[in-house]
Amino acid sequence: MGCYQSKIGCWGIGKALVNSNDFSGDNLKGNENSSLSLSYGVGGIFVEYILKPESPIHFSIPVNFMAGGISIEDATSDGSEVESSKIFAIEPGINLEFNVSKSFIPALSLSYRQIFGSSLENLSNQDISGVNIGLIFKFGSY
Repeated sequence: MGCYQSKIGCWGIGKALVNSNDFSGDNLKGNENSSLSLSYGVGGIFVEYILKPESPIHFSIPVNFMAGGISIEDATSDGSEVESSKIFAIEPGINLEFNVSKSFIPALSLSYRQIFGSSLENLSNQDISGVNIGLIFKFGSY
């Protein structure tokens, strides 16, 4: 009996920003109104409880545990790093999953990412925490 059939799923997960995320802030060299850019990447484990996995459309309740880093670069100059920090994230949510085939399950996802451990001058943990809406594509043997 596989992990998915037992209603508890567990997989690896990785997340990163794919778009430019510019904002104004302190370049830590005396200019408090610099154009800055944010980079973000985390990885970890994705654990979920699946409600009625045999149904064509069903819900799952995931919790992501992730660690990684966040970096702020100067967007006006050569893109040099202004500051960076390691972070830890916990992200509980709810997914609406669709059993398309025995090897592919797409899902709509709604979650809240809470960041811990950031030591940035320009952004607090709350600034980089927040609600996420997304798509999930599960490939495997279900």
